[in-house]
Amino acid sequence: MKYFRLILTVFLSAAALYVYANERSDGSKTFNVNKGGTLKLSILTGDITIYTWDKSQLSVTLEGADESDYNRLKMEQSGNTVTVQTNYTGGWSSNDVKINLPSEFNIELKTNQGDIYLNSSIKGYVSIYTGGGDITIKNVTGKTDLKTNGGDVRTGNIFGSLDLSTNGGDVNTGDINGKANLHTMGGAIKAGNVSSDLTAKTFGGDINIGDVGGSTDVTTMGGSIYIKKVSGSASIKTNGGNIKLLGATGFVKSKTMGGDIYLYNITGSVDANTSSGNIYCELKPSGKGGSNLYTLNGGIKLMVDPNAKATIEAEVRLKGWDGGDENEKMIESDFPAKSYQSGSRSGNVEAAYLLNGGGELIKLTTMNEKIQIRKMKR
Repeated sequence: MKYFRLILTVFLSAAALYVYANERSDGSKTFNVNKGGTLKLSILTGDITIYTWDKSQLSVTLEGADESDYNRLKMEQSGNTVTVQTNYTGGWSSNDVKINLPSEFNIELKTNQGDIYLNSSIKGYVSIYTGGGDITIKNVTGKTDLKTNGGDVRTGNIFGSLDLSTNGGDVNTGDINGKANLHTMGGAIKAGNVSSDLTAKTFGGDINIGDVGGSTDVTTMGGSIYIKKVSGSASIKTNGGNIKLLGATGFVKSKTMGGDIYLYNITGSVDANTSSGNIYCELKPSGKGGSNLYTLNGGIKLMVDPNAKATIEAEVRLKGWDGGDENEKMIESDFPAKSYQSGSRSGNVEAAYLLNGGGELIKLTTMNEKIQIRKMKR
C-alpha cells in the first residue's frame, strides 16, 4: 500500500509539472499536439493571426494581455483537438489572438469582429468566418471555406476546393486546384487559374479570371469581365461593361446590357447579346448546336473556320434611315452569298451563306451597323 501511495504521489507531481510547463508566466498556453490535429477557435471580438512552426505544439498568446484576459478564454484539449473560445462567464474579451501550430493542421476560426490572418502555408481543412473584417491567407492544401460579412478576402494558392463569400469587399485569389465558388455583394473579383468548375459573382465590380479547367458561370451587376481560356462551357453576364474571353470549348453564353463582347478561339457554339456595343467572335462550329450574335447598337465581326459546315444568316435592321446604295455594303463576307437582299419588304439588309454545303445555323443580327464575315486564319 505504501508503495502504491508513492507511485501515485510521483504521478500527480509529474502531472502538476506538465501543467505548469504548458502555462507560462505571461499567461500564454501551449498544448502538445501531433500533425493532422484540429484547432477550433472562436472569440467575440479581436484579430486572429496564425503562424506555423516545426514543433509538435500549439501555443495560444493574447497580444498585450494580462492574467485576467486569459481568464476570459476557455482553452482545453481533447485528444488531438484544441478548443479555444470566449468564456462567457469571464466577461468581454477584446484581445487579439496569436496561434502557433504545426504546418499540417486543420483550423476552424471565428471572430464576430476582427481581421483574420493565416500568415503561413498550411496543409489541412481551413474554415474561417468573421462577422466584420478582412481575411488574408497564404497557400492552403485542403478544402477551404472563407466567409466575412464585410471585408476584403485575399488568398495564396489553394490546392483543393474553395468556397469564398464576402458581403462587401474585393476578392483576390491565387491559383485554385479544385472547384471554386467566389461571391461578393460589392467589389472586384480577381482569381488565378482554376483547375475545375468556377462560379464567380459580384453585385458591383470587375471580374478577372485566369484559365479555367471546367465550366464557368461568371456574373457582375456592373463591371467588365475578362477570362482567359475555359475548357468547357461558359456563361458570362454583366449589366454594364465589356466582356472578353480568350478561348472556350463548348457552349458560350455572353450578355451585357452596355459594352463590347470579344470572344476568341471558340470551339462550339455561341449566344452573344449586347444592348449597346460591338461583337467580335472567332468561331469553330462543332456541329452540336447553333449560334446567335445579336446587338441593338453596334457592329458584328465573325471570324469563322472556313472548313466548317455552317449556314450563316445575317441581318441588318434599318431603323430611322435609308442607306440607299450603301445598303450593298452593310454586310461584307469572304464567302460567296447564296442570297443578298438590300431592298426587302421590311427595308432590312439580309444575306445568307452556305459554308461547305451548309450546316449548323449561325445568326447575326444588328441595327444600322455593318456585319463582317471573315475566314479565320489557321
